[in-house]
Amino acid sequence: MLALGNSALQNGNPQQARQAFESAAGLSQSDEAFNEDARVQLNNLKLQQALVGLNVRQGGMGGGNGSNSGNNNGNNNSGAQLLQFRNSKDANYTQQDAKQIIENNSADENAALMKLAERLIQQQDAAVANPAVIRASIPEQGRLLTFKRAVVVDTWADLNINLQAHTTAAASWNVRWLVLGITALVLAVLGLLARSLAKREQA
Repeated sequence: MLALGNSALQNGNPQQARQAFESAAGLSQSDEAFNEDARVQLNNLKLQQALVGLNVRQGGMGGGNGSNSGNNNGNNNSGAQLLQFRNSKDANYTQQDAKQIIENNSADENAALMKLAERLIQQQDAAVANPAVIRASIPEQGRLLTFKRAVVVDTWADLNINLQAHTTAAASWNVRWLVLGITALVLAVLGLLARSLAKREQA
């Protein structure tokens, strides 16, 4: 995922690179150095996206004329580039485009935009909701099965559980006919008793 993010970044797809860096930051649970590397690259990409976005917004508010620093030719090229990004539906850009946009500003402007970008990133990261476990209320039915793992195995070893489920076998046809015959016999006996009682009452 880290290599995929760097490749997407070089190919001018920062959004895909950001998703890859976010995935890479949480893949390894034991390599802290790798996680830190992925986190740093992700944070740098966030700052770069924020800086490009702020420059595009600033160029749009200024009428697409670019920054006041540098020569006029550079300002015209930067203004046309910012206008193109502003009118584009996607937010893709190459690293060379980002470098030209940022270097067209003065050092003071880049320092001010960097502080603003860092604050925006901090607010966005703080606004991300913590994942919560879904707690479903399931009525207790059937048998409670508890699975345990021996402590002598490796901490990261997989816990394999084999379950076999089958339906309860229905009664055979012989048993069904026997129950039906007994029921019919009982009903017949009850009918005869009712008739005999009725005759006695009439007599």
